Amino acid sequence: QSSCCGPPRPPRGCSGITLEAAEWLAGFQAAEGAHAGWDGEQLRAAMAAHDGLSAEARLRLEVRAAATAADRVPQVAAHSDFWWGNLLLNPERELAVVDWSEFRLDAHPFHDAGFYLLTWGRDWVQGRERLPPGEWLARAFAPSSRFLPLAERWFIRYRNALARCRWSRALPLDFAALLHHLPLVMAHYACHGQQAAAWTEACNAWAATDPLAS
Repeated sequence: QSSCCGPPRPPRGCSGITLEAAEWLAGFQAAEGAHAGWDGEQLRAAMAAHDGLSAEARLRLEVRAAATAADRVPQVAAHSDFWWGNLLLNPERELAVVDWSEFRLDAHPFHDAGFYLLTWGRDWVQGRERLPPGEWLARAFAPSSRFLPLAERWFIRYRNALARCRWSRALPLDFAALLHHLPLVMAHYACHGQQAAAWTEACNAWAATDPLAS
């Protein structure tokens, strides 16, 4: 189905379904396993062909993709639309993840985690407003943001749950590494899928101010 009955509820705090989503993602990645290594070639090719990205954004993203590929992190399966709007919780508190139309097998392990935090941060700072991508990005991920501690708690729960996987030892342990990867997650959605224009604008705004620099 394309929709479910009832009003969507973006999480305001880092508890309940939010933390369950972190553990679900780690369990999903553990069950699917890892293979080969993430080399970023497809992403770099898509970015090079995407004329909506500013020259500065393309250059910075290319440098970041090359550095990430050099870490030789294994690639994993990804839901690829992993955000709070695709999580369902029944009265028995059983979590279901829906909308698998963008499933893929060759993602960086931080792809789904990064998209969840980007979309959660976007909707956390916006409320009923609709802010330009550059503005919500700065509000959510600036060092002084009230959202950032929530995002870090989420990441710690995800990272701890993933620790049982031997391949996860190749991943960086600190939250800053995930923040460092967020521009590449934005670039993927700028080049593919729905809302490409908004994610392109976010990439260009990030490159102009670099609020996510590690």
